[in-house]
Amino acid sequence: MKTLDVFSRAALVAWVALLTFLSSPPTSFAQSEEDEDLMDYDQIVRELSHGPTNRAQATSTTTNPFDSVLMHGGVGLASTFSSIPYQGQRIQLHQQGFQAALGIDLFSEHWLAEGTARSFGNAEYNQVNVGLKEFDLKVYYRDRIGSKLGVRAGAGLSARYLTVKSGKSETVYSTPASVLGLGLEYFLGRSVSLGAEVSARNTLIDETIDRSAIDGTLRVDTHF
Repeated sequence: MKTLDVFSRAALVAWVALLTFLSSPPTSFAQSEEDEDLMDYDQIVRELSHGPTNRAQATSTTTNPFDSVLMHGGVGLASTFSSIPYQGQRIQLHQQGFQAALGIDLFSEHWLAEGTARSFGNAEYNQVNVGLKEFDLKVYYRDRIGSKLGVRAGAGLSARYLTVKSGKSETVYSTPASVLGLGLEYFLGRSVSLGAEVSARNTLIDETIDRSAIDGTLRVDTHF
């Protein structure tokens, strides 16, 4: 009987151990899956939390092309020289006036688009009164040839309004023209420059007496 009791107890202990061993792996496996799920969740949270920050940092370090764009504005004294036929005589025009200019960089420090307006007022030539206004739109290429000296060359279109009066007769000639310009700039600083420019104009139509002209301009410009 004692031998049977010992055998029974040993069998009972072995059975309990076997049950314990068999029940342990599923628990460990479930625990492992749960840990992996927690790790995946934590990783997703970290990516979501750090993602916008990285994008914001990348955006902040991206160069804005408008940061390097400058505006240019200036005034000047202009002179124009031309010759027009009128009522059997040829009038040699030489008039002086004022210029106002406004320009903007074309996403480069070398390229510039500029619009100008000139008013030359009225002048008397052999009892013929002549008035002239000009409006230009040009594209320039600019470059420095020294620490303070620069050069510009440009081309564009011009609209000239020539008013001719003789007695009670008055005629207005609206003339579209091509224009080429070449000038120098002297920079007093980063924001101010002095300039001189010469431009040539040629008409684009035949129905006008205003065929061609040469202009000269002394100008002061600001850059901002």
